[in-house]
Amino acid sequence: MTTTRHPSRFTRAYTAVEVMLSIVVLGIGAAGVMSMQKASIQGNNDARMLDMANSIAREWQERLRRDAMTWTQPDEGGTATENWSSNTFLISQLGTGANVGAFQYLSAPTTGYTTAMPAGYSRAFDILGRDVPFNGTTYPNAVFCAQARGDWLLQDQLLRTEVRVYWLAQMMTAPSGKFCVSDSPDVNSAATYHFVYATTAVRRTPGS
Repeated sequence: MTTTRHPSRFTRAYTAVEVMLSIVVLGIGAAGVMSMQKASIQGNNDARMLDMANSIAREWQERLRRDAMTWTQPDEGGTATENWSSNTFLISQLGTGANVGAFQYLSAPTTGYTTAMPAGYSRAFDILGRDVPFNGTTYPNAVFCAQARGDWLLQDQLLRTEVRVYWLAQMMTAPSGKFCVSDSPDVNSAATYHFVYATTAVRRTPGS
C-alpha cells in the first residue's frame, strides 16, 4: 500500500512583499554605510588640508623671524635711529604707516633668483605646501594663500605679527584668477573659505 504525503497547508514561501521589504531594509543600511564612508573621506581630507595650512602658517612665522635677523637698531645704547624699515624686506611692509594692523599680501623680491621661483617669499602654495611662482597675472595651481599683519607692541623694538592662511572649503569651486592676487580673500562670492591664524612676536636682533 502506497502512502501519499500532501504538503501541509501551513507550509508557505516568501511573498513578494517580504522580499521587497528585505531589499528596502538592505538598501537603507547600505546607504548609511556609504554616507559614513563619504563623511570619513571628507573628514580625512579636511584634516589634511588643516594640517598643511598650519604648516604653512608656521613656515611664514619662521620667514618673519629670519627677516628680523637684519633688524639691529635701535641698539642697547638707546640709538634713536631704527633700521627695520631699510634692512628688512617683509617686516618693513608690516610696520609702515597704514599697513600697521591690516592684513596684506607681502610682496616678493622683484630681482634676483626669487623672481622666477620666490622660495621663502611666495604668498601662494600648492596642495603639497610648496611655493607657487607668480606668472605675471595669477598663481597657477594655488590652493593655499597666506597674508600677514603687524602691530607694534613696542615701537621700533617689538612687533606682534599675525599670519593667516586660507583655502577653499572642500574645494567645491575652482579658485578664480584673482586667488592670492586681490586684496581680499573673498574673491569668489559663491565660495566658502577656511582660515588658520598663527600669532608670534618678532624683535630686533641685538647688535654685536
